[in-house]
Amino acid sequence: LKSSAENLTLNADGSGNDIIFQSNGSNVATLDQAGLLTATTFAGSGSSLTGLTSAQMPTGSVLQVVSATVTGNSSTTSTSFVASNLTADITPADATNKVLVLIQTGGRISDTGEMYYTLYEDATNLGHSTKGMGKIGSGSGRIDVPLALIYLASPASASAVTYTLYYGQVSAGDTGEIPASGDMIQNITLMEIAA
Repeated sequence: LKSSAENLTLNADGSGNDIIFQSNGSNVATLDQAGLLTATTFAGSGSSLTGLTSAQMPTGSVLQVVSATVTGNSSTTSTSFVASNLTADITPADATNKVLVLIQTGGRISDTGEMYYTLYEDATNLGHSTKGMGKIGSGSGRIDVPLALIYLASPASASAVTYTLYYGQVSAGDTGEIPASGDMIQNITLMEIAA
């Protein structure tokens, strides 16, 4: 078929008939009566395509976003990691996908204390076993500091996974709080990234 001077019209007369495109005797695309094009491959950016499943999205695509905003704080004098009230769940579409964890909160240390913080995936500490992923401390008197954590996790699961900020004191007798005050807004955002 060739049309150089005007539009080319393809017509599949009759109810339920589709226009089928073939290459070397194999079907490579179908245009149904509603105008839906189904093809084995697509070229181009795909920026206006809809209805793609997570498995069809390219590597690095954000597949879903979960966010939790929490007020109220928790405190501990424990030298072991304890859970803060900042937590969120996500269910990855595929066990090979990653989860980007973004945390924004604050921390308060009493006197001259120091506090470690870390991220847990369910019951697993993703940081150092005792030093976690970071430390805040005070040289003299109470100190309030912003606390941010960004971590790309590999949950290896297609079931619900819980991410929670944990914290604990370096030395016994110190007190740490997350966030620094009960009226602070803190947030955790989880983004599933296609592998």
